[in-house]
Amino acid sequence: MTKPFFKCFSPVVGGFIHFVAINSIAIAQTIPTLPSPVQSLEPIQISGRSDESQLSPLAGVALSQTPLSAVALEGSRLKAASRASELTALDASLSDAYSATGYWDGFTIRGLVLDNRTGFRREGMPISTETSIALFNKERVEVLKGATGFAAGVAVPAGLVNYRVKRPVAGLRTADLRLDDNGAAGLGVDVSDRFGASGEYGLRLNAQLEKLQGAQPQTRGDGRHFAFAGQWQISRATVLDLETEHSRRAQPSVPGQSLWGNNLPPVQQRGNPAAQPWGLPVVFAGQTHSLRLKTALHANWQLQLQANVQNLQTQDRTVFPFGCSEASGAYFADRFCPNGDADLYDYRSENEQRKVAGAQAGLNGAFSAAGFAQRLGLTLLSAKTTERYQAQAYNYLATASSVNPGVLPQDAALTSPNTNSDETSREIALNHAVAVSAAQTLWWGIRSNAIARASVRTDASRPSDYSQRIHTPWFALTHRINPHTMLYASRSSGAESEVVPNRARYTNAGAALPALVSRQSELGLKVSNPSSQFTAALYSLNRPIASDIGTCAGTADCTRAADGSAVHRGLELSAQHRFLSQQLPGSWRIGGSLALISATRQGSVLVGVNGVAPTNVPRTSLRANANYTPAALSQLNLEANLHHEGPRQVLPDNSVQLPSWAKLDLSARYVLGSGMQVTAALENATNTQAWRESPYQFGHSYLFALAPRRLKLGLSFSG
Repeated sequence: MTKPFFKCFSPVVGGFIHFVAINSIAIAQTIPTLPSPVQSLEPIQISGRSDESQLSPLAGVALSQTPLSAVALEGSRLKAASRASELTALDASLSDAYSATGYWDGFTIRGLVLDNRTGFRREGMPISTETSIALFNKERVEVLKGATGFAAGVAVPAGLVNYRVKRPVAGLRTADLRLDDNGAAGLGVDVSDRFGASGEYGLRLNAQLEKLQGAQPQTRGDGRHFAFAGQWQISRATVLDLETEHSRRAQPSVPGQSLWGNNLPPVQQRGNPAAQPWGLPVVFAGQTHSLRLKTALHANWQLQLQANVQNLQTQDRTVFPFGCSEASGAYFADRFCPNGDADLYDYRSENEQRKVAGAQAGLNGAFSAAGFAQRLGLTLLSAKTTERYQAQAYNYLATASSVNPGVLPQDAALTSPNTNSDETSREIALNHAVAVSAAQTLWWGIRSNAIARASVRTDASRPSDYSQRIHTPWFALTHRINPHTMLYASRSSGAESEVVPNRARYTNAGAALPALVSRQSELGLKVSNPSSQFTAALYSLNRPIASDIGTCAGTADCTRAADGSAVHRGLELSAQHRFLSQQLPGSWRIGGSLALISATRQGSVLVGVNGVAPTNVPRTSLRANANYTPAALSQLNLEANLHHEGPRQVLPDNSVQLPSWAKLDLSARYVLGSGMQVTAALENATNTQAWRESPYQFGHSYLFALAPRRLKLGLSFSG
């Protein structure tokens, strides 16, 4: 499948090469070639805000200068997002992975599902996103793509997401009011200032109240969020930051639809099987605290010490559909009945407790040795994750309509055990870059991760306990054509760790599998000048997969083992261009991103697995945007955003496929003066009805629809 895939898109690749050649020649003719940035290092400045990535292989280097594919999501479009899943609209390589109303958000990057327990960071420190992540106090979201073992250690090689919080600034006073035609509303304030003789003290307060209402019936909820950031500029060389945030969000959760027999059902945008008079909301509460000290030991060397603690409390409950038992005795294990009925269960997991705590020390700097300019980074990280649960309810109620089942009897008996777990991770990472010539820089690094994991069910059954040490190296070479254009090639790795469930069915029950090490090769280009940015990445990722091998129908007849791999190959393009137009006078910004993915399973011993595509992975994704401010009316700003995702598989055997879909979002912003502006947005302006995603999890297929057309209004004040 790989050769036809790339042959199909050869016109795109050819056009891309033509674009690069023309722009590179044009830039080279006007700007003389300068040494690599590694050779022209500026003294390190310690300040309250930095555009440098916290996840870069070398701390202190901007994402745009690193030999990896990454994107920073920020500005007005990040500010407009009300939940994390809406970030998938900002880059084509991101897509949904079971993003349900009232529940936590899931992402895929390059067609792989990001693990909510290991794939996310806040201020560069590990956090769990098995909760609702509030965006009200986030100023930037960094997304690294692909096998990022150099930055994440043991995690799914989809990539890494880092949330950066707002820092104190001088003289900021803003208030925002949001409304939509579903009945949702939000009120937020952002107040910040600096104090002291030279502004060495900074404080910032963010607070938000929300009234929640989804498109489905009985999804009314509320949210309360509070965040504080403090900063002390102890000296020109040293700064201390403290951040704390508290969040509580309560809203009924709406589970996904599914296939009706072998067919895609009519798109259901407003059905809700969980709408019961006795239904309870899912409640996400959490507190996160972080402390960070940065100090310049020398003009080119910086030490950073930081710690964080995250405490999460969750009340997880819904009416959950899973499979279907017909009156005739027929059973559909991974989908609903042909008439749309489903087996409905009263699911409740009360008082879930999750805690993530970590401490990290990082030293990075620049020096010259043997005639070569070099950068060196050393990071030590220690983290611990604890999850504590009680027995849960998962009780069959009835087989009824999956859209409107009517009133069902409730059954909250705690009949199913849950699983408590502990994990510790101790990591050491070394990263090095050396300018081997005026235009070329060699990068390399390695992260060594020692993990220890233990788990046991709440009824004391199925204990497991193991430890493992895993190494994830990476290498890269960059070639700078001129100060604005950089080519790179990289070879990186990612690692996952798995223990076989301690169940009688397995011949190797409770054993730790050898580390599943992914390998990724990538070629890329980054072009950046004052008016335009362009990036491209061509990658191939091989991810080992573990499978159950054997009859797996009785006792000791199943072996869990590595079984071939998932191979993801793709091309990613993104561009932004700003210009002034004479034909339609005004200021324009146009751009977008495109992701093409070919993903298949290879090398498996299982029958019917090789050659099939994974579920819920669109073959093509497109995000396009246009922003216009008229010359004659500079207070007005108009924006249009087009979102398209191609066909994706619903079932592992590829027998059912979702059609492609596209939707258009429109918005307008008008500045009234005196720090006041009003916004209006029409999401899904054409009211497109389509199934937007098809996650397959827990051995069951699910479907989620595009949200119907929604009008959103906003009013903001600043002073």
